Amino acid sequence: VQVDGAFNVSAGTLTLGSGTGTLTINNYVQASGGNVEADDTISITGGEIQFTENVRNIGIYNSGSGSIEIDGASISATDGFAIYNYQSGPVHIISGTITSTSSTALYNRMDGQVTIDSGTISGNYAIQNGNADSSTTGTITVGANAQLTGANVGIYNLSNSTQSVVVNGGTIEGTSVTGIYNYSNG
Repeated sequence: VQVDGAFNVSAGTLTLGSGTGTLTINNYVQASGGNVEADDTISITGGEIQFTENVRNIGIYNSGSGSIEIDGASISATDGFAIYNYQSGPVHIISGTITSTSSTALYNRMDGQVTIDSGTISGNYAIQNGNADSSTTGTITVGANAQLTGANVGIYNLSNSTQSVVVNGGTIEGTSVTGIYNYSNG
């Protein structure tokens, strides 16, 4: 599926099942009460995606081993997560802006490898890596031109096992708590 013009998801979900290919968005998506969900590849180059009044509190949801790639896009969520990477899929932020006004901008729940080359990520937590309920091995790698800002914490590394954060440069800030909070064995 390729979207070059304006696209609207209202009270529903745009879903790509396993093996269905790639969702590429080149312009603008307004999701009011809906979200974008995939078990394959989501590639967003340029454009703008806004998630408002989202029932699931998730903007872009990767439910499996598919990948998410953002290059020059602006993704914002007013209710909940802008990007939720549930399983082992990789997330690559080449550039762009990812924002959540009420929650975590990018949540890497399990074993995904998240790489942020450059761009701006902000929310109550810019990034949350892992969860307290299971053993996970996800990694967050922050590049030299990345700007991560959390109202509370920049990166919250939370896990019962070996979640890790690799910082190669960039700026990581937590306005009220700290830049990186490591509540993990990682």
